[in-house]
Amino acid sequence: MGHSLLEMVHKEIAKGGPPANTPPANSQGQPVPQGPTSPISSHQNGIGEKTDSHRESKDNQTVKELENDIKTGEWWLIRIGVAGIVTNAVIALIYFGQLKEMQKATIASEKAAIAAASAADTANRTMKLTYQPRIVIASLGPNVSTLPSKPGLNFLDDEGKIRMNAGVSNIGPVSAKNVRYFTFWRIIGKRENAKQLPYREARESFGHLKTILPKISGYDASTAFFTDKLTPQQIKRIKLSSTWTEFSVLITYDDDFGETHGTEYCDMFVIGGAQDICPWSIRSD
Repeated sequence: MGHSLLEMVHKEIAKGGPPANTPPANSQGQPVPQGPTSPISSHQNGIGEKTDSHRESKDNQTVKELENDIKTGEWWLIRIGVAGIVTNAVIALIYFGQLKEMQKATIASEKAAIAAASAADTANRTMKLTYQPRIVIASLGPNVSTLPSKPGLNFLDDEGKIRMNAGVSNIGPVSAKNVRYFTFWRIIGKRENAKQLPYREARESFGHLKTILPKISGYDASTAFFTDKLTPQQIKRIKLSSTWTEFSVLITYDDDFGETHGTEYCDMFVIGGAQDICPWSIRSD
């Protein structure tokens, strides 16, 4: 039997030996059983450990680079924001300065315009005042020198009216145009009853000059005004030495610029007695 086994070995050797994966045989020619084998892990042989460590190190480096990039970006954003704020502040200051200068220029222009307008207005008013006619009523009073046809009534004319002589002249350098005359009269009794009344209650008097030339030309515009025809009761009352009569005259006229001016005069008198101007200011422009 031993010889047969030996022959079998020689035959196997002659064939090239047993297969690499054939387990060795025992003395009876049966394969020797082998214990279970476990695969060798990458961590056990050290190769996997080196690979994982390298990968982890690389990931950490990538994270750090990303963090650095993010921080750098954030810093740049902050710097850009600050730069924008500074730029806006500088622009705002420039605009503010320009605005202040514009305001100064505007104020200066307004002042210059106001001054120019004021100067023009002053020149215009000066010119108008220089070339303005000026009518004055130098005197006003009852005519008692005329001898009426009725004895004892020497203060009345033939029509039974009181004649009021008025000294009128134009002391300005140019003619007065569109001249109009208004009168108002009343028997007031006592002197203290004199009262200035609005001229809307006056009536227009006609038959007078409509254009009055300057006095410097030797022109005299004196005229006369009249009361209404007195009633017998008025005549009886006015003949009393204590009875005052009020007579007002208003003259309006235009200048060459189309502006209207006026002058007035008010006289108080007692027939055959006292005479005075009314106790308020005589208006004239």
